[in-house]
Amino acid sequence: MTEEQPFGSKKFFSTLTEEIKPIIEETIRDRRSFDVLRNILFDKSGPRSMKIITTNRDEKLRKILFGFTEIDVSIKVLNDIPFYIKHFPPKNSNVSKTRFLNYHVGNYFNEMYILRERLVAYQKVITRIYKNDQRLVEMGNQIRHLEFLISGFDNIVDVRGKHVHQNRYDDNDFTRLTFFENMYDHVDPRTPMVDRLYKSILREQQKKWGKTISNNNEAIEETLDIYFEILYHIIFDKNGKFIDPDNGE
Repeated sequence: MTEEQPFGSKKFFSTLTEEIKPIIEETIRDRRSFDVLRNILFDKSGPRSMKIITTNRDEKLRKILFGFTEIDVSIKVLNDIPFYIKHFPPKNSNVSKTRFLNYHVGNYFNEMYILRERLVAYQKVITRIYKNDQRLVEMGNQIRHLEFLISGFDNIVDVRGKHVHQNRYDDNDFTRLTFFENMYDHVDPRTPMVDRLYKSILREQQKKWGKTISNNNEAIEETLDIYFEILYHIIFDKNGKFIDPDNGE
């Protein structure tokens, strides 16, 4: 039984890590760099910038790593949200379960917007790095494929409207849920009908959004695997070595 070959995001990150590891190790070995890192991490006084001579190759790899890290953080945040939705705050917190659920659903669309923008920005970074590459024609076809993949996020982001970062998410389901929560808060909770209706609708929305977002995240990760597989073949050769366009490789 053959071992399954890595693909997409994991393959891209593991190869990138191997390429940039010597740069990181050299930085850590430098005493001045170590002091700077310590000052930043522990908020200590002293120098906070590294005066290290770096090559153009190193700078390109740093940009590629930094952009990947931003995208990876967005993916992790999206994957955290189903957990939050599944776990309401305790009763003694006085936090509205409706607003709690509404907040995390709305935040999901905000994070989707951030992810899309980071994917667009990352594509531009890679394109600028390889703008003089001899493989430009071939890469142009791959970049167009990347643009097509990113456009698949548009329908999700558009749910929040054009001003995704300014408006709180709301829809008829949450309007209905808010209505029953207000009834529940202002009517004797021992009233069977009010109690059953509110809890039933709350569970319904909790289950609906948890499942919707989890399924959506699976589709996103599949898309990103294709995205990073395309980038892999732009940035690395068949042996997993960084292709530095300035060296004519």
